[in-house]
Amino acid sequence: MKQSILQQDGCEACGEKKLQKVYLFSEYCIYKCPNCGTGVASPIPDENIIKNYYNGFLPSLSREEVLKKAPLAKQFFERNKIASSSNYKFLDLGGGTGLFSYAFEHYSFGTSTYVDRDPKSCEFVKNELEINKVLMGDVNNLFHILGQDRYDVIYSRHLIEHLIDPFGAIEKSIQILQPNGIAIHQCPNGNSLEYLIYKNSNLWDRFNKIRQSTGLSRIQLFWQFLTGDILHGIDPPRHLWAITPKGMHLWAKRNNYLVEVYTTHIGDLPFSPEFKNQKSPGFRIAKFIGQKILAPIRGGTHLINIFKKLK
Repeated sequence: MKQSILQQDGCEACGEKKLQKVYLFSEYCIYKCPNCGTGVASPIPDENIIKNYYNGFLPSLSREEVLKKAPLAKQFFERNKIASSSNYKFLDLGGGTGLFSYAFEHYSFGTSTYVDRDPKSCEFVKNELEINKVLMGDVNNLFHILGQDRYDVIYSRHLIEHLIDPFGAIEKSIQILQPNGIAIHQCPNGNSLEYLIYKNSNLWDRFNKIRQSTGLSRIQLFWQFLTGDILHGIDPPRHLWAITPKGMHLWAKRNNYLVEVYTTHIGDLPFSPEFKNQKSPGFRIAKFIGQKILAPIRGGTHLINIFKKLK
C-alpha cells in the first residue's frame, strides 16, 4: 500500500503552489516544480515497500577496499575545508561501507559516529574497521538514535534522495550541529545531463520503464531527456526525489539556513570513490563528453549541499 501525498499541490523546496505532472514511471507519477525544477514521485511508497526493496540490498563490504579508497575520503574532507588533528566529532549518516568514518579517524580528523539501517554493514564497520560508535537505525528517527549528542561535521552521501522526507532530515541534521559546524548532504543533481553518456548507469532501465508507461516513441523520449523534462536520479521506489541546486538554495533561504551549493562530475573521485576508470577508447570518449561537454551545461552528476551553523 502506498501513501497518497500532497506534494503535487506544492513544492517542498521552494514553496511553489502547484507542481506539474511531467511523466509516468511504472505505477508512479513524476511531478516537477515549474519554478525550481525539483521533482518528486507520487504516490510516495510506504515504509514496508521501501523496506522490502532494500532487503538484501547490501554494499560490497571489504576491509581491503575501504583501506584502498581511504585516501580519497581524506581528500573529500580536505576539499571541504575540514582540518585534520582538530578532534572533530563526525556523524556519518547512512554510512554504508564505513569508508568515510574510517578515513576520518585514520587520518586524525577526530572521532566518528556511524549510522546505518543495515545490521550487516553495522557489524562490518564495528568489527572490521574498528569504529567504536556504531548505531543501527533509520535516519528518520535521528533524535531518538543520537540522544543529546552534537557534531562538528555531518555527512550523508546519496542518502536524502531515498527518503520520504529529505528536507526534514536535513533540518534535523542542522539542529544537532555544534556552533560553527557543517552538515554536508550529497545527492544527485536533478538538472544534470552528464549521466546520459555512461553505459553503466541505470539509464536504459529507466528509459524503458518510462517509455512503457507513457507510450512515447524512442525519439520523443530521448528528446525529453535532452531537454531536461526527464529528471536525473529519480526512479521510485529507489530514488523518490530529484533535487536541483536552485531548489536547495530556495529551501535554505525560506528556512533561514546558510548553505553553499555546488556540483561536481561523476569522475571526481573524492565524491565518487566507487567510480572505475576504464582504458577502452569508448569509455574515454564517453568520459570526455560527460565531464567536458554535458556537465558544464547544467552541472555535474553530484549535487553538494553544505549547511553551516553559526554561533
